[in-house]
Amino acid sequence: MLLASPWQPRLVKGSGSASERLVEALARDIADGSLPSGARLPAHRPLAW
Repeated sequence: MLLASPWQPRLVKGSGSASERLVEALARDIADGSLPSGARLPAHRPLAW
């Protein structure tokens, strides 16, 4: 049984590549506490939309 990750990145539209915006989303969510330590991240396939 696969467990889905509850975390979904909130990518902000703007300049920069998708990977840069993903890094910004990770950093923002870690800083504001919405992505706690030990949280599962989605696999790379669901993020490659």
